[in-house]
Amino acid sequence: MPDNSDRESAVLFGKVTANISHEIKNSLAIIKEIAGLQGDLLMAAEHGRTLDPARMKSLADRIVKQVEKADVIVKRMNRFAHTVDLCKKTVDIGEEIRFIIVLIDRLFQMRGILLHAHVPSDPVQVETDPFRLVSAVITCMQIFLDCLGKGRELNIHVQPHEGGAMLGFDAGEDDPELPPTCQATVQCALQGMGAEILVPGNTYSMELIIPALMAA
Repeated sequence: MPDNSDRESAVLFGKVTANISHEIKNSLAIIKEIAGLQGDLLMAAEHGRTLDPARMKSLADRIVKQVEKADVIVKRMNRFAHTVDLCKKTVDIGEEIRFIIVLIDRLFQMRGILLHAHVPSDPVQVETDPFRLVSAVITCMQIFLDCLGKGRELNIHVQPHEGGAMLGFDAGEDDPELPPTCQATVQCALQGMGAEILVPGNTYSMELIIPALMAA
């Protein structure tokens, strides 16, 4: 029987994939709509109406724009899918945070919550499990997504820490503490990474401490 961490990983993988596929569907829907307009114009031309080349070019340009957008989304999905390829890899935490924010920013936009990444100019590299790292960060972000209201902001800070890295998630100090179960939820996602989750009292924040090297 799979353990709970396997189940949680599968659920997260499904959520992220569903979010990405929804973005692709949006582009396909727009392309379908534009193709329908082009078909209407061509049909009208067959019945003697003058075809406007500028209008057709404008519609074609819009299709190209949506194809390019969908291509970027598919590449993003491909990168996420390949996080499971290696159980141990050296990554730049700052770059990973930027990628994760782009990956799920749509969910926060739908709730009216702003995401801000604060990443140092120099790389902050650690050896870790790429998929578990992404899972842990998204799990932290999901906790804030479930708690914060419209118009709020979530700041994610990256900084070196004892040869490894520290990720700080901060939504301000004017709120009650995060749910008591959040620490256990994130700890489940951290299994095998040797990382640590800290939830300071009386603040709407949490910290992930990621060691420089994974345990053998």
